[in-house]
Amino acid sequence: TEILRNRHRIYDTPTVVLAMEVLDNLPHDKVRTGSRKQLQQAEIYKRGNGIEEELFMPMDDPLLARIIQTVPSYVNHKHPTWIPSVACGIIEHVIRQRPNLGLAFADFDWLPAPDLIDTGNSRRTTWGHGEPIITDMEGVDYECYLHAPPHCDILFPTDFDKLGSFAKRSIESMKREGHVQVEKQGDFLQRYGSVHVQQTKSWLTGHTPLLHDFINCSVLTITPAPT
Repeated sequence: TEILRNRHRIYDTPTVVLAMEVLDNLPHDKVRTGSRKQLQQAEIYKRGNGIEEELFMPMDDPLLARIIQTVPSYVNHKHPTWIPSVACGIIEHVIRQRPNLGLAFADFDWLPAPDLIDTGNSRRTTWGHGEPIITDMEGVDYECYLHAPPHCDILFPTDFDKLGSFAKRSIESMKREGHVQVEKQGDFLQRYGSVHVQQTKSWLTGHTPLLHDFINCSVLTITPAPT
């Protein structure tokens, strides 16, 4: 009985999850619509000569299936799409485990095109919406992950509207309560940190890095329902 009481106490404990510039580095999955509108996921296979290639196979990942069922607009029928499967899985898990949840995820909502060096090599993977920037340890960008060396920094942009829809519908499907909001990082900082914004503002130009730098960032928040 004591164990059950402790579990219930932990389960209902107010919990806050913060992730600043984490979403861009989490694993993603590439999905497309194949023949007869069958969903396919990209997988990597190594040929006999050791060369890796990207192949699209019938989708059998249960997490991906739940994500697409929850937010069908993640699938674009014209071209492949990168889906933040691990980020969605984390959100789904913490909503289930902590009903009294507060959450703030901040990251890039848009990224510029990579600064490519012309190597004469053709792309080895299918381009997908939400394509990442892939940069090696020397600061060199690569067109696709199969061209890149093993150790690289991979940055994915996040579609915050879709991620917010997934969070909201996940809360509703679990019969939970909570307010989900997506906003630009500047608006978030003005709302919660206006004093700090003023303190970092240049008296000469009015520039403040909190608002005028990293304008390609958004914030997803989940606010627990009032008790």
